[in-house]
Amino acid sequence: MQYAITVLVSYTETEAQVYLRHMHGGGCGTRPLVWPPLARGPHLSHILYGRSETSPATLLTYPPVHRRMEENPEQRAVVDKMLKAIEREYGFVPVVNQVLSERPDMFIPLANVGKAVLEQGDLEKKQKYLCAISAATAVGGEYCVDVQMKQAVAAGATKEEVFEAIMIGAYMSMTRAESYAFRKFAKQFGMDLDQ
Repeated sequence: MQYAITVLVSYTETEAQVYLRHMHGGGCGTRPLVWPPLARGPHLSHILYGRSETSPATLLTYPPVHRRMEENPEQRAVVDKMLKAIEREYGFVPVVNQVLSERPDMFIPLANVGKAVLEQGDLEKKQKYLCAISAATAVGGEYCVDVQMKQAVAAGATKEEVFEAIMIGAYMSMTRAESYAFRKFAKQFGMDLDQ
């Protein structure tokens, strides 16, 4: 069984259509998926890397897994450059990035998403890192809390702001657990709820 992901980049539309081709034996099925967060014009081709299958270079296909690592030395150069940039930003390379960097086909797009999320947009850098602290707290990301907390402080966050970010994340985690458990509780004991 073999899988390949084909990305069709349109220079005239605001979204790219991502197709998952499942090839098994002689059959081939195609399912379109829309990936709006990454798809904004031709720069998508700088986020997603692969072999060009068409002359206009608008169709990128990821080869099967066992061929990805050895096939594209240019990707390795891109990965090494990204790792150096991450080390400059954080002072070290997080374990997640170290491990993922062994798979350039996954590391490159994910690293670009992370860069877009944490370094672009309307929120100030400090606000972004405070949000990241809240999210990491809510999902129990011990190492992420540590990294994002240091980044927030470096961006000017105060002790009180970091504390409040932690409490927001902890509160949202608690109410998430309660929302599941109390629905089951109400059902078990026949309580009539509005929603």
